Amino acid sequence: MNTSEHTPQTIATDAEGATKPIHEKMPKDSFEPGKEYAVSLDGRALYSAEVTKYSGGCWATVKVVKPLDETLAAEYPAGATFDIKVAGYEFE
Repeated sequence: MNTSEHTPQTIATDAEGATKPIHEKMPKDSFEPGKEYAVSLDGRALYSAEVTKYSGGCWATVKVVKPLDETLAAEYPAGATFDIKVAGYEFE
């Protein structure tokens, strides 16, 4: 699943006049807790992870199953659990 279609497309202005990107949230049924995904960033495979929590929106909690790039094994050890901003990554 490539989340690039959910990246910011337009700019909005808040009450103070500051601009910010607008993006669509990931559909709840497109990213399922209990399923395992290969997670990549900017085309670089990082790790295989199980989604442990996701209720729609921008954030998900994942648990690393194994690093997909051995040079990243220290950063993404098996069993590590953390939150990710879904729109920033690609999933397969």
